[in-house]
Parts: sequence; C-alpha cells; structure tokens
Amino acid sequence: MLDVMKERGIALSATNGLYRQTLDTGTLTKMHEAGFSRLNFAMVDPSHAVNAPQRRAYPFNFLRILDWLEASPFMIEAHFVIGLPGQNPAEIINTLIFLMGKRVLPGPSIYYPALGSPLFGALCSDPVATFHYCRSSVMFEANPSFPGIRYSYS
Repeated sequence: MLDVMKERGIALSATNGLYRQTLDTGTLTKMHEAGFSRLNFAMVDPSHAVNAPQRRAYPFNFLRILDWLEASPFMIEAHFVIGLPGQNPAEIINTLIFLMGKRVLPGPSIYYPALGSPLFGALCSDPVATFHYCRSSVMFEANPSFPGIRYSYS
C-alpha cells in the first residue's frame, strides 16, 4: 500500500497513533516516501515502573528508534498519560523532562479507563456516569494525586 501511495503525491499523517512494537526504520522510510510527514506515538510513559502495573507495553521499540526519528524529516508527537492509577506527579515531571530533551512534540493525554477494563467496571457501572464520565474529556478520581474534574449536567 505504501508503494501505491508513493506515486499519488498525497500528504499523509499518522495522527491517531502507530503500533510502535512492529515499526522499523525501513517501514518508516517507506512511509515518508509515500507522503507521511507527521507521526503520532502513544508512548504512555518512558518508565517500566509506570507501565508495568497498568499491563501496558513498555515503549521499547519507540525508544529504540527515537534517535532515528529525531534525525528523520518527520514531525513526531509522543503522547503520554497523566493520572494513571498509582502514578505520581514526579513521574509526570520526569516524562516531561525526558521529552524536553528530544525533538518531539509532547502530547499529554488525560487517563481514562478502557472500555471493559476492571477499573472501567468499577467507575462506570451507572449508564449516566458511563456517558458523562467514561471518556477522555473528564479526569477520573482513580488516582488521589490527580483530583478529577466533575461536571454538572442538568
């Protein structure tokens, strides 16, 4: 598909996240040749200590190719999560410091529980709450270090 797109002269962006575990520099080079200019990665956090309790994959491949990405012509976004259960403010600061030293656009994302996860079930058992609070525009009180935002709906 990348070879077909290469001949079209279309500007492409991967703004909804890439599955970083399977990316390699050869595929990324083909993506650039096909017209991709902006890549979005869901890094979550560069720390094993933050990712492991969430059963999230450590962003090993993203970090492995980060030097290559920084030298590439791509515009790179690295999204990280704020408010994960068990996460503390110092870990957020460490993530920001890490990203500040890179040629990437930091993308903070507010934590929300994934549909079907145990935390989703615990927080979103009420259908009204599910609609209003179980989405990315509301921060859950799943972590006392990051008080949630509550909206009033009438």
